[in-house]
Amino acid sequence: MNLRSILMASVGAALLVAGAAVAGTTGADKTPEIVLAEAAYQALTAGRSAEAIVGYTQAIESRKLPVELLANALLNRALAHQNLGNHQQAIDDYAAALRMDAMTPRLRAIALYNRGLSNQKLDQAAQAIEDFTSALFLEPEFAEAYYSRANMLRHTGQFLFALGDYEKALRYSHPDPHLPLYGQALTYEALHKPVLAQKALARAIKVSPDFAPAREKLVALGGETALAGALPETEPA
Repeated sequence: MNLRSILMASVGAALLVAGAAVAGTTGADKTPEIVLAEAAYQALTAGRSAEAIVGYTQAIESRKLPVELLANALLNRALAHQNLGNHQQAIDDYAAALRMDAMTPRLRAIALYNRGLSNQKLDQAAQAIEDFTSALFLEPEFAEAYYSRANMLRHTGQFLFALGDYEKALRYSHPDPHLPLYGQALTYEALHKPVLAQKALARAIKVSPDFAPAREKLVALGGETALAGALPETEPA
């Protein structure tokens, strides 16, 4: 796997939004379109994205969903499209949902972040950066958005801004801290600062000893000795 593939794979964690349940309704009085949306959600969470798309499309095209559930259905159909690699369809659904005044700031931030991931997959750097930035206006401690924006800033040669975003991703507790650390190392390497790159790689290996890209990159920059110094000590047998 090449370097770009590693980074793109690491940022593909689009976030799932809520299901389609309506408070106060029971199985007996749910409308057919709500039943369709709930079944689609179950299919999505079970990994059956194609089935989810069919169900959400039927619910959406009924034109009978309440506005909050319509936005919800569009968001989750977009996520199903992302799961299948249909990124332009995902972008279109996120855009339709975002045009509605039916989301909390947190949910809107997630939608913008997810749309940014699809723009990223399509190499639409400016649009991706704009989406991640908009998500961060709504959720200033959104670690995944900082990390994803950092990757795009690094990819477009904006190295100093990328370093700042990688640091913020760490500050706000990114769930996989070895990833922003690895991104920092690549950025330092691009800036011809191998010592700082090695330090970032050593930190990445410390938190995730099995993260092969960091180990391989550290060997390339500093040799086997550098890798040996970065690995945690093992307990004596």
